[in-house]
Amino acid sequence: KYDQAADYLNKLVEMDPNYVRTHTYLATVDYTMGRYEDALNETEKRVVLQGEMSTEEIANGKRELLDALRAGGPKGYWSKILEFTMQDIKKGKDVSALNLAHIYAELGQKAEAFKWLEKAHENDESDMAWLKVSPEWDKIRDDPRFGEMLRKLKLSE
Repeated sequence: KYDQAADYLNKLVEMDPNYVRTHTYLATVDYTMGRYEDALNETEKRVVLQGEMSTEEIANGKRELLDALRAGGPKGYWSKILEFTMQDIKKGKDVSALNLAHIYAELGQKAEAFKWLEKAHENDESDMAWLKVSPEWDKIRDDPRFGEMLRKLKLSE
């Protein structure tokens, strides 16, 4: 029911356009629905609100992501996200293992995704609780290792 989720989240944005998490969740819904440009717009709002980057850095990153999307579709988009994430790691920025797992899942690199999910579990990352329900994991949900991870986290039925 992604359309309903987007409608609800857009109403929340109207109520409080400065609440960062709403933009984060809306971006997730957008890219799950294949609306990558909308997802980028929501991500841009989040980054601006958090003051993570300069306006120029945001514009350049967005342009690069749109170029990657146009040239390579979703795979190009996620490859560019991975490239940016690796640059962040080289700069010493803290990147969660769960974030890397998600990127690799989107790229269809299941072995890498599960390697990073395991690290996230070892690190006891708090967002692991969303693993069972978040659409971010739909691309690897049918893999038996996903069920094993849910059991480790005591999230299986």
